Amino acid sequence: MNQLPLSFCSSPGFYQFMAVVEPNYKIIKEEALKKRLHFFKSSIEEKIRSDLKAVQSVVCTSDCWSSLAQNSYISITAHALNNDWSPMSFTLTTQEMEERHTALNIADKLENVFSNWEIKDKVTTIITDNAKNVVNAVQLVSNTTNDNISDVTCAAHSLQLSINKALREDSISEILDQSSKLVGHFKHSNLAKQSLLNKQKQLGMPETSLLQSCKTRWNSIFLMLERIFKDRCPISAVMADRSVTSTHIAQKFEISEHQWLKIEALVILLKPFQDNDDQSITYFKQTIIFDIKERFNLEWNSKSRVSVRQIASFLDPRYKNLDHEPLFARENIRSSVINLLNNIETDAHNVNTRYLNLPDTSKKRTSSVALTPPHTSKNRFSPLLTLQDTGDIYNTTENDSTQQPQVRPKIPPIYVYNISDYANFHTSLANITLDNFSIVNTKSALKINLNSIDDYRTATKLFDETEIEYHTYQLPENKQLSVVIRNLPVNISEACIYNELQELKFEVVSVTRLQNQFKSPIPIVAVLLSKSSNEIFSLNRLLHCVIIVEPRKPSKDIPQCTNCQRFSHTKKFCHLPSRCVKCAGDHHYSQCQKPLEAPPKCVNCESNHPANYRGCTFYKEILKHKNKNKNSTNPTHSWNYPNTKPNENTQNIHSSKDNTNKQYTYASACNNNLNNSNSTKNTDNDNDFMKTLLPLINTFVTQLMQKIIANLPAIINSLNLNTNGSP
Repeated sequence: MNQLPLSFCSSPGFYQFMAVVEPNYKIIKEEALKKRLHFFKSSIEEKIRSDLKAVQSVVCTSDCWSSLAQNSYISITAHALNNDWSPMSFTLTTQEMEERHTALNIADKLENVFSNWEIKDKVTTIITDNAKNVVNAVQLVSNTTNDNISDVTCAAHSLQLSINKALREDSISEILDQSSKLVGHFKHSNLAKQSLLNKQKQLGMPETSLLQSCKTRWNSIFLMLERIFKDRCPISAVMADRSVTSTHIAQKFEISEHQWLKIEALVILLKPFQDNDDQSITYFKQTIIFDIKERFNLEWNSKSRVSVRQIASFLDPRYKNLDHEPLFARENIRSSVINLLNNIETDAHNVNTRYLNLPDTSKKRTSSVALTPPHTSKNRFSPLLTLQDTGDIYNTTENDSTQQPQVRPKIPPIYVYNISDYANFHTSLANITLDNFSIVNTKSALKINLNSIDDYRTATKLFDETEIEYHTYQLPENKQLSVVIRNLPVNISEACIYNELQELKFEVVSVTRLQNQFKSPIPIVAVLLSKSSNEIFSLNRLLHCVIIVEPRKPSKDIPQCTNCQRFSHTKKFCHLPSRCVKCAGDHHYSQCQKPLEAPPKCVNCESNHPANYRGCTFYKEILKHKNKNKNSTNPTHSWNYPNTKPNENTQNIHSSKDNTNKQYTYASACNNNLNNSNSTKNTDNDNDFMKTLLPLINTFVTQLMQKIIANLPAIINSLNLNTNGSP
């Protein structure tokens, strides 16, 4: 009771307690309790075995999970109908899983449990989540049995994935990340947490802590946003109190007024969905509707087959009328159920095949079992083997041949610093990622290469929550387009240009008027768009002015982070401790207290100059290394040959290309060889002449210097006499 150990019954305190409550009660010893529990376990196990032996088909559910102590477990439950059509559910096992959660290890666990309970030939369906390793494990188990075991993904988990997909919209994702960081700040700072409770007490509000979201429960996002919005006033008061929150922390975690409005709209949207005219909220709804239809195969047509979810809906008394299905689909579902009932007594093992009216599956699979079969699916969360798949899952069908190969987006790497416990770090990262990843050890960090955007977002969120130091780069899908618009008069304001572009349906982020070296405005405007679109390049008039739109040329300098002063990344994607650009201290430059007369110090090379000085030796080495790598990837460039003149090499290359198709005569070839031999002889003669002349020049200069040094006193005396004799 209350998760107390059995040894509690043998403790002196329990003896004293029972002596007061019931002095005549004889306390059972720990050994006797263990024997009774083992006997009770054996009797229950025998009852479950007899119940499972009496049924013809069993449906199992399985999931891998972690305890509060971060120990990994696997649980398997069995579900069946007895002779009275009453549902039965049993927990077959909950055991610790010390191995890696690979498909092969999970499949071994499933097979061992099924064999132990003697239901290996009775399992028809296994319900799992959408994890790739679990789906592949079910396929491995299916290949070892006589009949195919179907994998049905959990409806709640699939719905969660649909909501997560909608939450990835840029503006919503930005708000969720900012809110999660804000909650993390109050979770890790005791001073901020206590100040929040004090502010709540002063305002007469309930003293509650902020809630952090969990990626596997969409309602946790709602609870996080709802709690933040309710505590908006005390949160703003704490962030504005400089005795509690520094300026740097306030700027990093503070939520803007526009974001507060979005949070309010999301709270309304998630409790439950209501009408909202905001564009991002509309996109959120449309994404969920589309993804649910695609994930659950809700778009019915004449070629569609009855799914197990439709059968379950018909068997449920609440939905037996099938009002949610099209008219022509209802009859197909009823016919399938009738066929199922007619054939259930003759061949129980072929139930899943016959009630779905599938073709003959007598053909055995000949392909070798792979953990990741080459199967193309519309999204990476869809199961690789569904109830409709009866043939060889490794052979492509005619429909598959018409599908275009999916282009995997480029995932930016993540550089992680100061990892003291690599084993724990690797285990944590492996448990949250769905696809494979690689780790490369660099000079100062671990470079993590992930294979999906979802793993990238999950990993960065884990690093933020556990305060792991890292930096990364922008996702390709969030990349913005920067262009310049020429020939716009300087008397047109930036706001006017911004409004005009908005009316033309361009998603403008900012408009900046460029200046010359004298800080005077010029007729060129830089425009930043939220999404990359080529339509703006076809724009030739704006505000009745003839314009030219060009892509903005990227800077040739190596980017430097203004937070940690390292190179090759920017402050926006840096999660490393701040380092001062002036004194190399472990603080932000806005908090630097270095005296003006004190010399600066570079945090990179430790010389007496600021860290952003472009004459820094460390920066020059990086620039030299960058140019070297750039040259190595372009072997035709002239700088790959430092001992030769670039113009001559370029000219020779072009001339060789231009003359490849010309016809040469024997005379012209001989003439060229003669000229080449003459030029070679002349060059050799010049070199011999210079070798002879140089020793003579050296001898002459040496004798001349000796003469000057020997006559130097006489020259000085004569100069002094001339000076004294002058009037």
